[in-house]
Amino acid sequence: MQNLLGRLNARSDADLERIAAFWHVPLPDGPRHRRIGQLYRTLTDPRSARDLWETLSGADRPLVRLLALTDPPGLTVAEIADRLGQEAGSVREVASALYRTGVVARQGDDDPLPDGVAPVLFLPRELALLFRRVFDEMEAGDLSGTPLRALLELIDDAELEAAARTWGSRVIPGLRGRDDLIDQILRQVADRDRLANVVAKRRRESEQVWDLVRERAPDGPVSLAEVAARVGLDGQGLRARVRLRETLADLEEALLVWHTYRGDERALFVPAELRQAGGPASDLPRLSPVLTGTVPSGPWRPAEALAWDLLTVVRDLALPGAPVIDDPDDLPRPWSRGLNRRLWHRGDDLPPTGYLPFLLALGRAAGLLRVETDDPDHPWSVASGPARAWRDLSFPDQMETLRARWLAHPDWVEGAGRGDLAVWGADWRGFRRKLLGHLAALPHPGDIAATHAPGDTATMSTTAPTTGAVTVAGAPGGADMSRDERRSGGDPVSGTATVVPTPHDRTGTAGTSEVDATADDGGPWYPLDDLATWVAARDADLLGP
Repeated sequence: MQNLLGRLNARSDADLERIAAFWHVPLPDGPRHRRIGQLYRTLTDPRSARDLWETLSGADRPLVRLLALTDPPGLTVAEIADRLGQEAGSVREVASALYRTGVVARQGDDDPLPDGVAPVLFLPRELALLFRRVFDEMEAGDLSGTPLRALLELIDDAELEAAARTWGSRVIPGLRGRDDLIDQILRQVADRDRLANVVAKRRRESEQVWDLVRERAPDGPVSLAEVAARVGLDGQGLRARVRLRETLADLEEALLVWHTYRGDERALFVPAELRQAGGPASDLPRLSPVLTGTVPSGPWRPAEALAWDLLTVVRDLALPGAPVIDDPDDLPRPWSRGLNRRLWHRGDDLPPTGYLPFLLALGRAAGLLRVETDDPDHPWSVASGPARAWRDLSFPDQMETLRARWLAHPDWVEGAGRGDLAVWGADWRGFRRKLLGHLAALPHPGDIAATHAPGDTATMSTTAPTTGAVTVAGAPGGADMSRDERRSGGDPVSGTATVVPTPHDRTGTAGTSEVDATADDGGPWYPLDDLATWVAARDADLLGP
């Protein structure tokens, strides 16, 4: 049993007192289970994990980080020393100190071990998850400019439901999806009266922090140390630390103030949506209405959403009870459905068609996933060593690697999951680079929209570069043509690629795979989807260095 509650129950009363003193937890009088409950609630608070990481020494942090990121958990002192490149004696001293303070646990706790058996150290499951969250926050850096919708995607379901209740929503767990709750919260925070009511229910110190951080918002995040000093919560004693932790919890759980990192400095900020809630009308001229259907819309996603989603899939496959994958194109629906809501690129119920097989193919190309034998029916597994090294890369570095693997992949991995279209004989390496080159040269979608009449749909003409004959199933002239007709008759496929935005009023509609194979003006024509429009609108060099 590696959960925190079990580890606390296994400790003596003296150990509990020492752990409480280290974590700055006031223990109540009364039965032992009340004291353990108070410890558990405090130790599983994200603010406690941030406080602890800030106070850990330079010798403690590498060991805590290693144990938090080790999957599956559990390392001996010798293994820790080997991975950290340190002496076993110094590692044992650090681990012993962290064990006494409740940060590190040992399999078997204080029970004597059999002769010759080395103790296995680990972080209790709840603490490991909290420290991973702290590491993610530190790696993300300053989030003060992030939209509130994106910030809400970072908190877990329990925190989101609690925040929705704070803002006046009725929440029945399991009956309302995250997207519905987020949409309702965003509508509620825009109401000045509702915001004032939520602020009025905060504790006195919370209102002082709120006023200070909101007043300083134009200058950016405010240092946590400065905030604590300004409101009289900067003491080192137990009472001051507890009051500061409770004040931050009061504000963060109500979504009023958010915690962020600027380098190693902790800071607080108020999202722009709350600063502008119910504000006076702008002096700027009214915006002109946008023609319906000319501007694609979709949820906000970070530039590295693909790398984030791949990490989510790899982490899920590494967990106990992960599904056995025999065929990437035939994944268990319950698992896919549960994974869907944790992906940036998600569908209504299941991930977009072919997206999970595409991620699995990229993961295998990057060395994160492996098939043990050449038998295609053999289950896939996570390559733990490369996965750990991959996790240490920044998201931009991961994206560069994934883009290189995708450009070099000989197969159509991005379309393998589609059942309505199949292509044989295409040179996908050459086609991808030509396609991205042409997309980068397209005018901005806003310029296209300005020249189109209402109802027009931007379309894209593509012809795949080939190494030989190309067969396209699912398009006119594909499956119905004989091999000889495709070689000598009909409309032969050239070795060029063209991408041309144009009003599309001849055949097909946006979102379908209908093709005008008889067109003589550079066809066949395919509608531009949201992804292609987004790629075309990017200012960066799509092909990379």
